[in-house]
Amino acid sequence: MSILNNQDATYMQVDIHSLILMCIDNVISNNDDCTFERLVHECFINYPKVFSLFRYPQWPDSNKLDRPLRKLREKGFIVGSPKLGFLLTEDGKHQVSRIRKVLALQKQVKPKQRILKGKERNFIAYIKSGELYQRFENDKHGFDISEQEFIDLLRGTLETPKRVLKQTLVQYKKLADEIGDVDLLEFLLVCENKMKAILD
Repeated sequence: MSILNNQDATYMQVDIHSLILMCIDNVISNNDDCTFERLVHECFINYPKVFSLFRYPQWPDSNKLDRPLRKLREKGFIVGSPKLGFLLTEDGKHQVSRIRKVLALQKQVKPKQRILKGKERNFIAYIKSGELYQRFENDKHGFDISEQEFIDLLRGTLETPKRVLKQTLVQYKKLADEIGDVDLLEFLLVCENKMKAILD
Protein backbone atom coordinates (compact mmCIF):
# COMPACT_ATOMS: atom_id res chain seq x y z
CA MET A 1 0.00 0.00 0.00
CA SER A 2 1.22 3.50 -0.80
CA ILE A 3 2.61 5.66 1.99
CA LEU A 4 0.49 8.47 0.64
CA ASN A 5 -3.25 8.23 0.26
CA ASN A 6 -5.74 10.06 -1.90
CA GLN A 7 -6.49 12.56 0.85
CA ASP A 8 -2.83 13.40 1.36
CA ALA A 9 -1.78 16.30 -0.87
CA THR A 10 1.88 15.68 -0.07
CA TYR A 11 2.30 13.50 -3.15
CA MET A 12 1.73 16.53 -5.36
CA GLN A 13 5.26 17.61 -4.40
CA VAL A 14 6.80 14.28 -5.52
CA ASP A 15 8.18 13.87 -9.06
CA ILE A 16 6.23 11.61 -11.40
CA HIS A 17 9.13 9.17 -11.84
CA SER A 18 9.15 8.42 -8.10
CA LEU A 19 5.39 7.94 -8.05
CA ILE A 20 5.56 5.45 -10.92
CA LEU A 21 8.39 3.52 -9.26
CA MET A 22 6.37 3.20 -6.07
CA CYS A 23 3.33 2.01 -8.02
CA ILE A 24 5.38 -0.65 -9.81
CA ASP A 25 6.61 -1.78 -6.41
CA ASN A 26 3.02 -1.81 -5.10
CA VAL A 27 1.83 -4.03 -7.94
CA ILE A 28 4.72 -6.48 -7.63
CA SER A 29 4.38 -6.59 -3.83
CA ASN A 30 0.77 -7.73 -4.33
CA ASN A 31 2.06 -10.62 -6.47
CA ASP A 32 0.43 -9.16 -9.57
CA ASP A 33 1.96 -8.91 -13.04
CA CYS A 34 2.88 -5.30 -13.65
CA THR A 35 1.32 -4.91 -17.07
CA PHE A 36 0.95 -1.45 -18.53
CA GLU A 37 -2.82 -1.43 -17.94
CA ARG A 38 -2.36 -2.60 -14.34
CA LEU A 39 0.22 0.11 -13.76
CA VAL A 40 -2.04 2.83 -15.20
CA HIS A 41 -4.75 1.70 -12.80
CA GLU A 42 -2.38 1.65 -9.81
CA CYS A 43 -1.04 5.12 -10.56
CA PHE A 44 -4.50 6.60 -11.01
CA ILE A 45 -5.96 4.98 -7.88
CA ASN A 46 -3.09 6.17 -5.67
CA TYR A 47 -2.33 9.55 -7.28
CA PRO A 48 -5.41 10.68 -9.25
CA LYS A 49 -4.48 14.37 -9.43
CA VAL A 50 -1.24 13.51 -11.21
CA PHE A 51 -2.45 10.74 -13.54
CA SER A 52 -5.92 11.94 -14.58
CA LEU A 53 -7.09 13.51 -17.82
CA PHE A 54 -7.14 17.29 -17.64
CA ARG A 55 -10.71 17.75 -18.87
CA TYR A 56 -12.03 14.52 -17.40
CA PRO A 57 -10.31 14.07 -14.03
CA GLN A 58 -12.44 11.02 -13.23
CA TRP A 59 -10.51 9.07 -15.88
CA PRO A 60 -6.80 8.07 -16.01
CA ASP A 61 -4.45 9.47 -18.65
CA SER A 62 -2.18 6.63 -19.77
CA ASN A 63 -0.08 8.99 -21.91
CA LYS A 64 1.38 10.49 -18.74
CA LEU A 65 3.32 7.28 -18.15
CA ASP A 66 4.98 6.96 -21.57
CA ARG A 67 7.90 9.36 -21.29
CA PRO A 68 8.61 8.74 -17.56
CA LEU A 69 8.73 4.96 -18.18
CA ARG A 70 11.29 5.48 -20.92
CA LYS A 71 13.33 7.69 -18.59
CA LEU A 72 13.20 5.10 -15.80
CA ARG A 73 14.49 2.46 -18.22
CA GLU A 74 17.31 4.77 -19.32
CA LYS A 75 18.31 5.30 -15.69
CA GLY A 76 18.36 1.55 -15.11
CA PHE A 77 15.59 1.56 -12.50
CA ILE A 78 13.21 -0.71 -14.44
CA VAL A 79 13.22 -3.27 -17.24
CA GLY A 80 10.39 -4.29 -19.54
CA SER A 81 7.96 -2.66 -21.93
CA PRO A 82 4.23 -1.91 -22.25
CA LYS A 83 3.82 -5.21 -24.09
CA LEU A 84 5.86 -7.37 -21.71
CA GLY A 85 5.20 -5.59 -18.44
CA PHE A 86 7.67 -4.04 -15.99
CA LEU A 87 10.03 -5.14 -13.23
CA LEU A 88 12.26 -3.19 -10.85
CA THR A 89 16.02 -3.62 -11.13
CA GLU A 90 18.17 -3.76 -7.99
CA ASP A 91 18.87 -0.04 -8.46
CA GLY A 92 15.14 0.51 -8.82
CA LYS A 93 14.40 -1.33 -5.57
CA HIS A 94 17.02 0.74 -3.78
CA GLN A 95 15.49 3.90 -5.22
CA VAL A 96 11.99 2.93 -4.04
CA SER A 97 13.33 2.27 -0.55
CA ARG A 98 14.99 5.69 -0.50
CA ILE A 99 11.85 7.44 -1.76
CA ARG A 100 9.64 5.80 0.84
CA LYS A 101 12.02 6.76 3.65
CA VAL A 102 12.04 10.38 2.54
CA LEU A 103 8.25 10.45 2.20
CA ALA A 104 7.77 8.90 5.62
CA LEU A 105 9.95 11.60 7.14
CA GLN A 106 8.32 14.29 5.02
CA LYS A 107 4.92 13.38 6.46
CA GLN A 108 6.33 13.90 9.94
CA VAL A 109 7.72 17.33 9.08
CA LYS A 110 5.50 20.08 10.43
CA PRO A 111 5.97 23.59 9.05
CA LYS A 112 7.66 25.80 11.60
CA GLN A 113 7.11 29.52 11.82
CA ARG A 114 10.25 30.63 13.56
CA ILE A 115 13.32 32.69 12.83
CA LEU A 116 16.50 30.72 12.35
CA LYS A 117 19.31 31.50 14.77
CA GLY A 118 22.66 32.65 13.47
CA LYS A 119 24.27 29.23 13.91
CA GLU A 120 21.38 27.57 12.14
CA ARG A 121 21.56 29.95 9.18
CA ASN A 122 25.29 29.34 8.96
CA PHE A 123 24.70 25.59 9.01
CA ILE A 124 22.20 25.73 6.14
CA ALA A 125 24.53 27.94 4.11
CA TYR A 126 27.52 25.72 4.91
CA ILE A 127 25.77 22.58 3.67
CA LYS A 128 23.89 23.91 0.65
CA SER A 129 26.71 26.02 -0.77
CA GLY A 130 29.15 23.15 -0.50
CA GLU A 131 30.42 21.11 -3.44
CA LEU A 132 29.16 17.89 -1.84
CA TYR A 133 25.53 19.04 -1.70
CA GLN A 134 25.72 20.40 -5.25
CA ARG A 135 27.00 17.04 -6.44
CA PHE A 136 24.05 15.35 -4.76
CA GLU A 137 21.55 17.77 -6.31
CA ASN A 138 23.01 17.26 -9.79
CA ASP A 139 23.08 13.46 -9.69
CA LYS A 140 21.23 11.80 -6.81
CA HIS A 141 21.40 8.34 -8.36
CA GLY A 142 25.15 8.43 -8.98
CA PHE A 143 26.01 10.35 -5.84
CA ASP A 144 28.81 9.01 -3.66
CA ILE A 145 30.74 10.34 -0.70
CA SER A 146 34.16 9.52 0.73
CA GLU A 147 34.95 8.99 4.40
CA GLN A 148 36.92 12.24 4.54
CA GLU A 149 34.09 14.19 2.89
CA PHE A 150 31.62 12.77 5.39
CA ILE A 151 33.81 13.70 8.35
CA ASP A 152 34.33 17.19 6.90
CA LEU A 153 30.55 17.53 6.49
CA LEU A 154 30.17 16.82 10.21
CA ARG A 155 33.02 19.25 10.95
CA GLY A 156 35.14 16.54 12.50
CA THR A 157 38.61 15.08 12.04
CA LEU A 158 39.92 11.54 11.68
CA GLU A 159 40.44 11.60 15.46
CA THR A 160 36.85 12.65 16.24
CA PRO A 161 35.06 9.85 18.17
CA LYS A 162 32.17 8.12 16.39
CA ARG A 163 29.89 9.16 19.24
CA VAL A 164 30.53 12.84 18.48
CA LEU A 165 30.01 12.35 14.73
CA LYS A 166 26.69 10.61 15.43
CA GLN A 167 25.57 13.43 17.74
CA THR A 168 26.41 16.03 15.11
CA LEU A 169 24.49 14.14 12.43
CA VAL A 170 21.47 13.82 14.73
CA GLN A 171 21.55 17.59 15.32
CA TYR A 172 21.77 18.24 11.58
CA LYS A 173 18.80 15.97 10.82
CA LYS A 174 16.78 17.46 13.68
CA LEU A 175 17.26 20.98 12.34
CA ALA A 176 16.36 19.93 8.77
CA ASP A 177 13.21 18.29 10.16
CA GLU A 178 12.24 21.29 12.30
CA ILE A 179 12.46 23.78 9.46
CA GLY A 180 10.76 21.41 7.03
CA ASP A 181 13.69 21.27 4.57
CA VAL A 182 12.95 17.92 2.91
CA ASP A 183 15.79 18.23 0.36
CA LEU A 184 18.36 18.76 3.07
CA LEU A 185 16.91 15.90 5.10
CA GLU A 186 17.11 13.60 2.09
CA PHE A 187 20.75 14.59 1.53
CA LEU A 188 21.68 13.83 5.14
CA LEU A 189 19.87 10.48 5.07
CA VAL A 190 21.67 9.42 1.90
CA CYS A 191 25.04 10.42 3.38
CA GLU A 192 24.21 8.53 6.58
CA ASN A 193 23.21 5.42 4.65
CA LYS A 194 26.40 5.42 2.60
CA MET A 195 28.59 5.93 5.68
CA LYS A 196 27.03 3.36 8.02
CA ALA A 197 30.37 1.58 8.43
CA ILE A 198 31.91 4.73 9.89
CA LEU A 199 29.09 5.34 12.35
CA ASP A 200 28.61 1.73 13.56
